[in-house]
Amino acid sequence: MKTDVKPNAAALTSVLPACAGIAAASRLGKSVHCFAIKADIDSELAAATDIISMYAKSGLFSPALKAFERLPTKDAVAFNALAQGYTQIGDASKAFDVYHNMKLHGVFPDSGTMVGLLQTCALCSNYDQGSCVYGQTIKHGFDSECQVAHALLDMFTKCHAFSAAKSLFDKCGFEKRTSTAKLKKLLPPFVRKNENVQPNNQFQLYRSLKSSTPVKEL
Repeated sequence: MKTDVKPNAAALTSVLPACAGIAAASRLGKSVHCFAIKADIDSELAAATDIISMYAKSGLFSPALKAFERLPTKDAVAFNALAQGYTQIGDASKAFDVYHNMKLHGVFPDSGTMVGLLQTCALCSNYDQGSCVYGQTIKHGFDSECQVAHALLDMFTKCHAFSAAKSLFDKCGFEKRTSTAKLKKLLPPFVRKNENVQPNNQFQLYRSLKSSTPVKEL
C-alpha cells in the first residue's frame, strides 16, 4: 500500500541495526540505504552512523567508507562505528588507522572510543598500546565506567598482564557491580593462566565455578 509518509532518521535507526551482521545485509541494508538517499537523510549524522555501522559489521567496507566520507561532519560515534567493524573482522591495523585519523581530525574521544581501542589492543595482544589507552581512560575520566572497566580487564588478561588485571579487578569492585554470568566470563583467565596468584575470595569462588561449569574462553 502506497503512502505519502516519508521516513526520517529515527525510523532508519530502528531498522538498520537489524540488517547488520546478517546474510541479507548486502541486499536489505543497501535497500534501506537507497531509501535514505532518496529521502535525502543519508547525510544526517544519526542515520549515516547507523549506515556505516551496518555495513562495517557486515564486513562491507567499501560502502561503509563511502557513507563515512559523505558525512559533512564526523563525530566520535561515526569513527567508532567504522573502527569497530575492522576490529570485528580481526584487522587491528586498519582499526588503529581509523582511530589515528579521528585524532588528526580533532574529534574528542568518548567512552565508546576507549572500549573500541581496548578491544583492538586485546585482539592483537598489544599491551604497550593498551597501557597507553588505559592512561587515556583515566585522563578523560572514563576508567570508572562499567563498559570501559570490562574492556580493560579483558585487554589485560588477553595480554597476560595478570598483575594489572588483578589490581583493576580489586580496584573496581567487579564482584559487587557485575552479574555472576558476566564475572564467569571475565574471571576464568586468571584461574587458568595465572595459577601462582594467591586467590582471594573472588578467585576462590571462580575456581569452584570453573570446576563445576564449562566456561567460554574470552
